[in-house]
Amino acid sequence: ILETPSFAIENATQEVINMGKAALENFDIATAALLEGSRAEAEQVEKLEAKINQDEKLLTSYLVKINNQSLNEEQHLLVKNLFYTVSNFERVSDHCENLSELAVEKADKNIVFSVEAAGEMKEMIKTVRSALEHAINARGGAGMSEVRAVVQSEESVDILSVCPAISVLRKTASYFWRP
Repeated sequence: ILETPSFAIENATQEVINMGKAALENFDIATAALLEGSRAEAEQVEKLEAKINQDEKLLTSYLVKINNQSLNEEQHLLVKNLFYTVSNFERVSDHCENLSELAVEKADKNIVFSVEAAGEMKEMIKTVRSALEHAINARGGAGMSEVRAVVQSEESVDILSVCPAISVLRKTASYFWRP
């Protein structure tokens, strides 16, 4: 595969997209755990985080090998962007782990969100999730409209993030797209 850089890059891109989908799944599990105070879902997040960490190592190694091949300027740029995306998806999953830790603390201390706080949290979750979905679609080649949607979602997250309790979600959104 490495002897044909275009094929290797295409293969790596698909694996990065799969990693993004795993990060999205982890986000869904972590936010559900946080809203519901579920220890079982928090444990699922840890398991998926371990898989995503392993994916990051494998993909980074693979991208280094691709980058050491004879590539044209456009291919070098694409590989560089894939490195950033792998790192960003891994960071998203790290933030999911932080959310799951908050879920466990919420369960342990019997913390209940007010109706207003739960509503704000759900709105932020929806916006962050949208940014991540658009980032995955953009990486898949869906076009500049997806990139613009990521930026718009990140701006919405900035507006919504006046509450310190959702700063982890804001940090998560800030890693979604680094072209």
